[in-house]
Amino acid sequence: SLKDDLNICNTSPYTIMSDKQKCSYILEARELPMVSMLKNIHDKISHRIVSKQKESDKWTGRLCPKIQKKLDKYVEWAAHCMVQEAGRGVFQVTSFKNIYLVDLNMNNCECKKWELSGIPCHHSVACFRHERIEPESMVHMCYTVESYRKAYAYNIMPLRDKARCEKMYGTIVYPPLYTKVMGRPKKNRKKDPEEKKDKHGGLKLTKHGSTMHCSISGAPDHNKKGHYKHENVIPNEEVAQAGEDYDDPSIIDDIMPHTVHADLDPTQTPGSMIFMMQEQVLCQLKLQLNLFYC
Repeated sequence: SLKDDLNICNTSPYTIMSDKQKCSYILEARELPMVSMLKNIHDKISHRIVSKQKESDKWTGRLCPKIQKKLDKYVEWAAHCMVQEAGRGVFQVTSFKNIYLVDLNMNNCECKKWELSGIPCHHSVACFRHERIEPESMVHMCYTVESYRKAYAYNIMPLRDKARCEKMYGTIVYPPLYTKVMGRPKKNRKKDPEEKKDKHGGLKLTKHGSTMHCSISGAPDHNKKGHYKHENVIPNEEVAQAGEDYDDPSIIDDIMPHTVHADLDPTQTPGSMIFMMQEQVLCQLKLQLNLFYC
């Protein structure tokens, strides 16, 4: 693989250089039929590999031109740094009002630019100048011209004419049926949730999993458009609270008199809840009888 060719281990904090293009690179090919789409992408990739091979043949030096330009900028900034050696490859670098510690043995600086990018920062370049070390020799191997040429050293073989292709007596594959849909056809690909950005460039969050609330009553599970459907509905909390305050007289039927100690019988103890509920039931029966005979 490319990672093995560049001698990059899994613990390295560097990103493997890639040649990933935007979706617009194959946007024209996406609208073509399958065979024509593959041929279009094949031609584009072949042309790109050849152009990169010819471009790298003109380069001189150890590093790629863009990396060399960035390193030259760091060399200019290193002139404003003051270096104090602490011994055994450790240095204290003063840049304006800030102090950074640089360890040449571990190839790191407290600003973390060297560790994250693999290109020495201007603090470490100042230490290289103190130790008479060439800055180009401390840049990671993946930014060299040699690694760039290895990445584009392969070729994509051209395709033969269809008349010279070997005949395969297999199942004939027909194109799918075309179904006409309403509206203009979509050309943009479907993006993943982490790719969706808002107008300010930040991550666009969805409302999936959140509960809507009515702006009129503040009740959940509906908005103001469906408020009229929930106007006469008692919320679950109110129903539960009403059920707690309601005394069911049918529970008296399940109470058995105390046969051992008559004093402990709740039906015969004035002031107990069961006794008071019995009195209420008797009063209701008397009222019903009086109304019936009247």
